[in-house]
Amino acid sequence: MNGKQLHEAACPCGAARFTLSRMPKTRFFCHCTICQKVYKRPFSDVTVMLAKHVHIDHKAHISFDQYKAPPALDRGICKLCEHPVVGLLSSPGLPKLAFIPAMVLPSDPAAPMAKRHIHYGTRVEDVADDLPKTESELMSNLVLLPAIMRIVLNG
Repeated sequence: MNGKQLHEAACPCGAARFTLSRMPKTRFFCHCTICQKVYKRPFSDVTVMLAKHVHIDHKAHISFDQYKAPPALDRGICKLCEHPVVGLLSSPGLPKLAFIPAMVLPSDPAAPMAKRHIHYGTRVEDVADDLPKTESELMSNLVLLPAIMRIVLNG
């Protein structure tokens, strides 16, 4: 990975491992019904970066699946502990993105702080914090667009 510092990441059981050539720059909480199902929690805590900075060491330990019609996030779950590890999103005209649960990232001062809640309209419980909360699917996607474009433009 070009001599850059590598960051090790893994699912809780350690079977699904991967390395990052840089830390993600964007982080948010998602309350969509798919995240609730996949994470088995009221919401996901997820980061985003270009997929080219993610090298999956043991793909055999990860099961990928899409939970809605394409273009959709291809969500990778550890086959052993059944925890989410990485999601990959391909969109026409854009580089592939990686969505990585914050819980699998190494402890690092460069890790981003969460900036907002999205899909808050489908929440199963209220969250008492000062972060902005976006309710609808359309607005949730739109408020993430500037952060996604910064990732695309800055690599």
